[in-house]
Amino acid sequence: MRDDRPHRSPDEPIDIKELLDATLIRLNITDDDPYVSFCRNWQGLIGSRLYPHITPIDVKNGTLIVKSDHPSWSSILQMQKKQILARINAKYPSLGIFTLQVVSR
Repeated sequence: MRDDRPHRSPDEPIDIKELLDATLIRLNITDDDPYVSFCRNWQGLIGSRLYPHITPIDVKNGTLIVKSDHPSWSSILQMQKKQILARINAKYPSLGIFTLQVVSR
């Protein structure tokens, strides 16, 4: 495979977006993968209030496992669980997520 892109001198800085895009391509990480898209859209799924405190960890057997940075945020997440799962399943039905498990630090 031939690379037709212009080559840079070692002293020329690389644009961070270009570097990240190249890394994602090399790792075969694209928005076509529903898990990648899910993680990129996490804030929209969970809301800006919970976003800084709740992080998706894994999906196993239909269970979304998330990490909470404090038990209070875990409680708030549990109260909003139905709505969050409904948003996730409306946008990402192929992931088959039907329940949520919270792990606190």
